[in-house]
Parts: sequence; structure tokens; C-alpha cells
Amino acid sequence: MIIKHFSHIDTDGIGAVVISQRTFPSVSYDLCDYENINRRVSDFVGSLLRGYFSYSMVVITDISVDENTAKLIEKADKELPNTKFILLDHHERAMWLNQYTWAFVSKEKEVKGRMVKTCGTSLWCDHLLEQGFIDKEDEIVAFSELVRQWDTFEWMRLHNEKANELNLLLSIKGKERFIERFTENIETEWTPEEKILLKEEKFRIRRYVDGKRREMKTYTSRSGYRIGVVFAEQHISTIASQICKYNSDIDIAMVCSLSTGRASIRTMKDDIKLNEIAATLGGGGREKRAGFPLESIFDIKLDLSKI
Repeated sequence: MIIKHFSHIDTDGIGAVVISQRTFPSVSYDLCDYENINRRVSDFVGSLLRGYFSYSMVVITDISVDENTAKLIEKADKELPNTKFILLDHHERAMWLNQYTWAFVSKEKEVKGRMVKTCGTSLWCDHLLEQGFIDKEDEIVAFSELVRQWDTFEWMRLHNEKANELNLLLSIKGKERFIERFTENIETEWTPEEKILLKEEKFRIRRYVDGKRREMKTYTSRSGYRIGVVFAEQHISTIASQICKYNSDIDIAMVCSLSTGRASIRTMKDDIKLNEIAATLGGGGREKRAGFPLESIFDIKLDLSKI
């Protein structure tokens, strides 16, 4: 089988690509963000429809497409019987795609009588299990669960540091080396070298995060939320998580990055849905983790006339 895999650029999206590489002999992948996913998928599907090349399966994980791209996929799904299309996502913003037979969007699934949150990697793993490409004893399943715990923040509740370390290895190795490492060896027992790198990285992160937490300013929003605001360019997710964990008086942690022009927000409060807040500011995400453009809350102008 020849597979084309489009996936998100974060740990969850990259984890799904690792599973594809482990499962199928021939995989071509593109790591995408919301700014380029529609163009890349549309260009590729258009080439398929024009007969420039053929693939057995086209997979999209941990990211969604817009209406025009979905219609193009639907057209290809009907006209190309030898190519299977599948989109797997877990974000609220993608729920509307469930109207298509090739899309499966789900935020939760039932496991042993209780509902657990899903992620792109876990949905792809579950699909491959159902289709018989892998079995439940495969090491891929354990890898998928680590990614799911990281992506849903469940690792913090379970105190599973291994999931956090998996994400740190992505930061240390970079996307391509991370994919190569876990494609070749998907075991999550770290090598001696990886253990040393993780120890050094944790120490460096701890110093950076502690410093940023001391810089935090607290504001009260119009809705009455206590918001802890920090400006940072590295380890944004870790900083936000630490603010939520160690500042019980804070409802929402907001980490602003001037280099990307985005604000990342996190919460551990059950009654706050960040995806709804972010949507009003031109962003999106999940209930407990979201983001939006900084320009929606800051009027930043560069005026050099007085220099």
C-alpha cells in the first residue's frame, strides 16, 4: 500500500505519522498547520483527480480542512474507487465534517465503562486496530497511549512523567529525527543517551519556566476570570501548565509569543471552555487548551518617528 499522510505539526500529529511509518511499507507525509493544510490537501487531491499519480490511501490526522477542501475530497472519494480517504480529528471545530463518510471526528471514546479523551494519534491507532493492520499487543498501542496522555493533559493527573518525556524528546531531536527514532524503534524505554539529554533538558526548562512564572502578571477579565499572563518564546505549553498547576487562584493561564503573534491559553477549571473563548477572538482549540492571534487583544504598533 502507498500512503499519503497529512498531519498536524505538534506531538499528536507527528505521533500519527510515526504509526503510519511503522505500519505501512511506503508512506509520504506532510506536516501542516491550519495556515497551509487546505492548500496542500487541495493541490494534492487535485493532482490525484488529474491522474498525475495514485495512492492507496490518503490520511489526514489531528487537523481539519475547510468546506471547499472537504468538497474536493468528497469528489475524489467518489471518482477514485482505488483510493481510500480518511480524516481523523478530535477538535470541536471539526465536528461538522462527520457529515462525510470518510471523516471521523470524536472528542471522547468509551474505555472500560468510562469516557476518555481522544487525540489524533489514538484515533488513527484505533482505526488500524479495527481494520486489522495492527493488534492490541503491538508496541504502537503503548506509544499511542503516551501521546494521548500528553495531548489531553491526562499525564498530569496520572503522574505519568513518561508522556511528558516523549514530548520533550520531540523538542530535543526535532521533527525529522523524532520520526526516524520511533519509526526504527517505537519502544518507550529511553536509551542511556536519551536519559542524559532528558535530564539536562528538564533542568534547563525548569530554570526558564520558574523565571517566567515569576514574571507573571495577573488580570481580571470582564467575565470575572483571573488570568495569569506571561510573555515567552519557548516551552509555552509547559509554562501554561505550570501556572495552572501551582497557582490555584488563576482561572486561565495565557502565554503570549511576540515571534508567532499568538496567545496560548490553558485552564484546569471544569466550568471554563477555552475553545469558546478563543473562537470569539479568531482562534480555536479544545476546552482546556486553545489559542488565538495576539492582535485580537493587543493593538501593537511600531512608531519610530520619535527616534
